[in-house]
Amino acid sequence: MGKYKNGILGPFLGKVGTVVGSVWNGVFYMRALANYIKNNPSMSQLDARFKFALMVKFVTGMKSLINVGYQSVREGETPMNAALSYNLKNAITGVSPNFMIDYPKIVYSNGELPAPFLPETEAEVGAEMKFSWIANPSWQPSVGTDKLSICVYNTDKHVFVPASGVATRADLEYTLQLPLDFQGDSVQMWLSFVSVDGKRVSDSVYVGGGVVL
Repeated sequence: MGKYKNGILGPFLGKVGTVVGSVWNGVFYMRALANYIKNNPSMSQLDARFKFALMVKFVTGMKSLINVGYQSVREGETPMNAALSYNLKNAITGVSPNFMIDYPKIVYSNGELPAPFLPETEAEVGAEMKFSWIANPSWQPSVGTDKLSICVYNTDKHVFVPASGVATRADLEYTLQLPLDFQGDSVQMWLSFVSVDGKRVSDSVYVGGGVVL
């Protein structure tokens, strides 16, 4: 961009042909028009945008669990950004344009504590979901106090039910009361553990899908 006192026809403001005239602090400037770039994304760009929007919407429902589960992130990175990055790369399935969340590969917590060992789930009458896991002989006694976190996703209503600190690892089971209007709906479920001080976490593990009774 150039500046001038007297143009060919004197100072001017606004667009003239391929240039634009303006004034700032009493000095007249002239610049070329910006090139027009047509927004014509490729199919791969469209696919990337769709996957991104799909995963952002999904992990946002896990935000409270992700803020704890991905607390140990690199400087300048947020837990949500870390979770989005991982799941975007690993937890989307399907062929364009029919992309879907790959529920078994979703990870909302990533850490060094032992993960729930051989977890199982059983639907019980009254919209209750019973979760159980096994004591691993290799565990250190101290991990028995770790707190259980649960994530249930209603795939019919697109609603998340997160639950934190509801039981200890040593309890080996916990029954979660779901909303009564979940009865008859399909759900997807995950478990993880958090240390008592909240500073250490396990990986989250997929427990499976089921129908609420």
